[in-house]
Amino acid sequence: MEDRSNAVKPKANYKKVFLLGMSSFSDQLFWGIYNTDIPIIVQTVYHLSNTLTGWVMNIDNILGLFLLPLVGMLSDRTNTKIGKRMPYILGGLLGGAFFFFLISLFAHFELPFIYVFLAIFFAVSAMSVQRSPTIALMADITPKEDRAPANSIMNLMTGIGGIFGILVVGMISSINRLLGFFVASIFIVIGAFAVFFSINEKRDAKYRSETDSEEPFSVLKSFGFLFKKENTSLLFLLFAVAFGWIGVNTVETFYTAYMSMESGLQATIGEQMAKLNLSIFFIAFIAFSVPAGFLGKKYRRKLPMLVGLLGLVFVFGIVVFVKNYSIHKYLFALGGILWDLFIVNAIPTVIDFGTSETQGTYTGFYYLFSQTANIIAPVLAGSLADVFKTKFVIFPVSVFAFIISFTSLIFMRRVPIKD
Repeated sequence: MEDRSNAVKPKANYKKVFLLGMSSFSDQLFWGIYNTDIPIIVQTVYHLSNTLTGWVMNIDNILGLFLLPLVGMLSDRTNTKIGKRMPYILGGLLGGAFFFFLISLFAHFELPFIYVFLAIFFAVSAMSVQRSPTIALMADITPKEDRAPANSIMNLMTGIGGIFGILVVGMISSINRLLGFFVASIFIVIGAFAVFFSINEKRDAKYRSETDSEEPFSVLKSFGFLFKKENTSLLFLLFAVAFGWIGVNTVETFYTAYMSMESGLQATIGEQMAKLNLSIFFIAFIAFSVPAGFLGKKYRRKLPMLVGLLGLVFVFGIVVFVKNYSIHKYLFALGGILWDLFIVNAIPTVIDFGTSETQGTYTGFYYLFSQTANIIAPVLAGSLADVFKTKFVIFPVSVFAFIISFTSLIFMRRVPIKD
């Protein structure tokens, strides 16, 4: 009789995960330049007001709210010669690169704003299309117990893309906008083909069922998975994700403005200090992303996530009660590490609540809640700042959001790691 205890478990192919991470690299490269340069273009070339600029910059969040879960669900039902996820990844990145360059081209020749607006609309739509299938493919090619380390590699590539976008491509763009956008588009295309030629989805996605469902696609049925009795723990986790993002995004959105306008420091010094501290948060997040994933694997994810959220409560609690700006850089460095512990392990845990046939759908659930949080956070924080007549309110709001996130995560009773 065969001894199944000695059966060889499938292992993660981290090289392929790294190459798949070129999609995340391209994604963050796009958003890094988009978030810094589009406001400048629409205000200096087309003289849009701050309010209209804000609405333009919120297009991606609004579209993502619908596209990210929908495309994740659709990818579960797709069956092509190049796989379920690859058509969306390849098409999204190539489309995003094309329309991204058109934004700068139209602005360069000062064509009517409607041309730039449409290019923005299609660029952010295309980049939204590839995001959920990318993470779903990571899950497809990785055993459950290795998905936290695999996701940490994806986060690492995201961070590298962001730094490369700001420090290299962003510098080019600040001198020559058209050339900067062209260089960014070329790197996005390179990232798309690096993923396509390095991963044969039909062969490499061996942890997903080979059978394809013949049931017609139904959005309502897909969302119905959320409300199954066995997914109560999933809902608590998703609420933890949403409030965690509210906590981070609230500070990220208004911290620079607070330090520049209300800290008591000279405006330029306050702004520079804030940007430095946010950069430290980002760098610490990148540096600790891989260790956070392996800690998640060792301690079954929930414990590291709880430690991360509780730590964030104390970090921003110190900011609330100790107005010593010289310690902010240390708190933000610690905050980046603690955020790693939570978010690196949260994504694969959400995915693992699904089956091998619904990983795209569950990836979409993650993005549905995180995108909703990213839409709510700036509006909520800005409104409260107006009510209390100070931007300092962002810190207690952030602490409160992390407390709710921590409490919600406690009620996640099931951690679906084992097959």
